[in-house]
Amino acid sequence: MAAIEGVFTLTSAEDLLAKLGRDLARIEREPWNPDPAFDFFVTAEHMLDWRDPDRKPRDSEAKERRGALRESEPLLRITSHIANGAKHFRPLAARHKSIQGTGQRTSGGLQSDGFQSNAFAPATTSPVVDLSDDEATSVGCKEIAAVDLARRVLEYWKAH
Repeated sequence: MAAIEGVFTLTSAEDLLAKLGRDLARIEREPWNPDPAFDFFVTAEHMLDWRDPDRKPRDSEAKERRGALRESEPLLRITSHIANGAKHFRPLAARHKSIQGTGQRTSGGLQSDGFQSNAFAPATTSPVVDLSDDEATSVGCKEIAAVDLARRVLEYWKAH
């Protein structure tokens, strides 16, 4: 059986980067929907594999390079934690200590202090990530909207 490289029309790191952009656009269009965020972070986790693939069986050097880069970059650690939690329901690897949880933030709607400008706007929800203290220091906030985190991750990959 022949090995495949990529899948369908996604055959290069540039193709996967373009997919990240499309996934981010879906998050921006549907900020309440967790599906595009799931797709984005699982795809982003694999950018390292596509950028520096194993070219031969058991290519431990490539695996070590990817692991070292992932551990040195806060955005990659956070992405890895989210993606592995998404793929495996619960991230069990000890290295996953970047986030404390995920949830939904509600904004708008009737507010108890009804003098806000959006007090009578329809309520909206969006996925959020609650970062560990160490990652919050690196990123500059304790809680971050998935869309804002995704924008930062995409910018990282565009620069690299």
